[in-house]
Amino acid sequence: MGTLGWKDAGSVILSKNEALRALHDSEKPTQQSKMQVWSRRKEAKERKLSVREEKEQEEAQEAKDLELSMEKLIEKRPESRLKWLTKALLYVGRKTIKASTLYEIIMDKAFLIGIDARTGSQMKASILANGHLFSPKQQKA
Repeated sequence: MGTLGWKDAGSVILSKNEALRALHDSEKPTQQSKMQVWSRRKEAKERKLSVREEKEQEEAQEAKDLELSMEKLIEKRPESRLKWLTKALLYVGRKTIKASTLYEIIMDKAFLIGIDARTGSQMKASILANGHLFSPKQQKA
């Protein structure tokens, strides 16, 4: 840095930061610039899931594992179908299964084959209790 004497007339006065910037921008710096910042990217740590997130993942996996094929449902006993229907209505309420998919299964006549009156009435009661899950058009049927 220079002084403001008679020899400095006509020259440009640089501040300390401007001088460091000029040194940094030059092609061959004489000394290592103090303006360089070196950082290394750290690996992202896996975040622990909260209890609620773990439950949601488990429920989503159970919903995927729930049988939605008619062939498998027909093979089940009537009591197992009632239990399946209760689970399916629960997953529709949580919006992990579409209501239209469940509606198609319920309305298929093959779903009701071999079901006695007691189990049928229980199924009907659970469907009517969860009728709000279906569209108004589906509720009329």
